[in-house]
Amino acid sequence: MVRVIPQFLSSRLRLLGVFLSLVLLAVWLQWLGRCYQVEFDGYPDEAAHLITGLMVHDYLLSGSLLHPMAYAENYYLHYPKVAFGHWPPVFYLIQAVWMLGFTASRASVLVLMAAITAAVGTSMIAVGRKHVDLAGAVGAGVLFVVLPVVQENTGMVMAESLLALFGLLAAAAFGRFLDTESARDAAWFGVWTAMTILVKGNGWALVLVAPLGLLISGKLRLLGTGKFWLGAGVVALVIPWQLYTLHMAQQGWNGKAGLPYTREALPAYAALMLREVGWAVGALALAGAVARCGLARWRREPVEGFWAGMVSLAAAVWLFHSLVPAGIEDRKMILGLPAVLLLAAAGAGWLAGRLRPGKRWALAAIEAVTGLAFVAQVFAVPVKPANHFAATAEAALRAMPSTRDVLFVSGGAAAEGSFIAEVALREARPGHYVLRASKMFADTDWGARAAVLRFATAGEAEAGLESWGVRGLAVETAPVSDLSYHAFVLGLLESNKGSWKPVPLPAACSGEVALYRFSGLARQRPERFQIDLKRMLGRSLTAE
Repeated sequence: MVRVIPQFLSSRLRLLGVFLSLVLLAVWLQWLGRCYQVEFDGYPDEAAHLITGLMVHDYLLSGSLLHPMAYAENYYLHYPKVAFGHWPPVFYLIQAVWMLGFTASRASVLVLMAAITAAVGTSMIAVGRKHVDLAGAVGAGVLFVVLPVVQENTGMVMAESLLALFGLLAAAAFGRFLDTESARDAAWFGVWTAMTILVKGNGWALVLVAPLGLLISGKLRLLGTGKFWLGAGVVALVIPWQLYTLHMAQQGWNGKAGLPYTREALPAYAALMLREVGWAVGALALAGAVARCGLARWRREPVEGFWAGMVSLAAAVWLFHSLVPAGIEDRKMILGLPAVLLLAAAGAGWLAGRLRPGKRWALAAIEAVTGLAFVAQVFAVPVKPANHFAATAEAALRAMPSTRDVLFVSGGAAAEGSFIAEVALREARPGHYVLRASKMFADTDWGARAAVLRFATAGEAEAGLESWGVRGLAVETAPVSDLSYHAFVLGLLESNKGSWKPVPLPAACSGEVALYRFSGLARQRPERFQIDLKRMLGRSLTAE
């Protein structure tokens, strides 16, 4: 026992050191990508994730814990990017707890994103070092952190790395179950799968890990055991939430479904996964899958559960996203990338054993060549562009400090969201009401598609702004394609120059964004107005 305790502590301390090193690496890459200097507009969902996390944080501090729905609805009326329900709660609970300890600020939440990504890399090393050489496991973990698609999402408030963390733990647990056939490992697979689903609906891809893993390992007989169904029972606990929020989640689907979508998505996602890791890593991953699973089955040898789990995870992510019509985007493959990278480490070990059996330098040479190929073909530091809505929000709050002054923003989804987020970060929440042109001037779905204008003339629109008490109007100055409501706002400003006067902004904002203040008679927020949310909630919300 005296010897075991120091060894246990030493192992945990080494992992802590690895984790902190990967956090520093992720933060450094964020800094190089200018993430700490620009707005939350890297993707249309980013501001929604941030605002929802802020809402949960503020709710926990509000003292009004008996009325969560009323609080959430009031928060949405102030900052209309709350997406609780469209996405599940776990990501926002993690954000809220982090903010309670480390402040609700831009830097704080970005460090959280770095820590989550570092946790994925550390977990890859922790589970992978038992199955590949230590250098290969460490290389796979570091490679995950520096993949451009991962960097891009680490530099935003996005849930993909958290999905990857829980997904990796779920697949590893199922791999252990295949080896041990224990109820404990089956239950842990269910727990981690449920957690992944409660981060984002993409987590349902992990349900495919179980049948794929049984097929790959040749252990279909486990279907008839209660232990297998114990894990399925844990996963089933999240079904009520999913059914309750399904109508909101479906708002994010792209409309194309069925066989036409799948025919397009299957090759597209395979190409995306290969592009994200590069041909050298991709070839080694394929070799690892064949060597660890394919050859073992062909030789009628036992398939190691860990590798059956990893192959199943990569395949499940690819198949799931090719079947569910939520659009084709590279970030959706992040959930499967830890498995791909660990399989690449296994492929390097297998190839070295074929070329120079017993020679450690052969493995080191293969890993070095693969690293160089990755750097040459794939590695880059994505730089996050600024949209200057931070300066616009600062100017708006300085020019219209009273919370009775209603603010209005018009532009693309990312632009509207970033302005709302910047206002929320700069004031005591909930403060100003911020209205979105995409909601107030048009009836649109989640992705601002199928817009139906609510007003026929600029005069009607101006009357609407007056009825809502809008004093400040922030806009993207360039027309945004396919956004009829934004073109309507630009036209309104052009025809009402006497009423809307420009507010000075820094020179960098010129040609990108503009801020206007109503110059007529005193205009303040009325006692009540409504925001139509019939598409999402089936009813309107009333601000009072």
